[in-house]
This record gives sequence, structure tokens and C-alpha cells, in this order.
Amino acid sequence: MRILFPTLARFPTDEAPAIQVANMAQAFSELGHRVELIVPAGPEARAREPVGDAESSSSSAFAERFGFRPRFRIVRLSRSIHRGQSYLHALRLHRMARQGDVGLVFSRNLRACLLPALRGV
Repeated sequence: MRILFPTLARFPTDEAPAIQVANMAQAFSELGHRVELIVPAGPEARAREPVGDAESSSSSAFAERFGFRPRFRIVRLSRSIHRGQSYLHALRLHRMARQGDVGLVFSRNLRACLLPALRGV
């Protein structure tokens, strides 16, 4: 199953929310699911830039920080974290869920899950 996993936590960092999200995405991936971790980008990254997966050159840096090589894909949705961003993420996520074979949207952010849930995901 394809799982979209949106978060508003800064990623990657050594902060607890990022560590918990990374571990959950890894656990879903290890169960055989295709996971896309949807994160806000920092000012140095480009929007919608894939920044990590099992074949990525950055996966060794990721492994050093989190203790495992990611088996999931990381997709950046926006350039920065700002007030009201969760609403923008919800709209973008709704579009992403409409485009493919998404079976689950899993998040700690209610706004991110609301529109996909209303369309049956």
C-alpha cells in the first residue's frame, strides 16, 4: 500500500518529533508499504525536491543521524515553515492523494488528513 505521511515538524533534526516520525515511516516501510514522508523544506531546499530514499546519496548522512538507512521517500512541499502552512499542506496533500494509488494518509496533523479522508482515503 502507498502511504502518505505528512508532518509539519522540521526535518531532519535531532528533535523528538522528527525522530518519532522517521521511526514510524521506517516501520511502515519495513512492513512492505511504499511510504512518502511529506515535510516542509528549509530555506536552502527547493520545493517538491525528493531528499531521501534507500538509493539516495544522502542516506548515509541520514543513517548517521537516525541510526538506520531510510526505506521511505522524503518529499518537501514548501520552502519554509510559516503560520498557516498546515492549511496549504492539506490542499497539496489532497491533490497528491487524488493523483495515485494512495491507500492511507497517516499524520499527527488533523488538517493534513481531513480532505483526503473526505474523499475516502
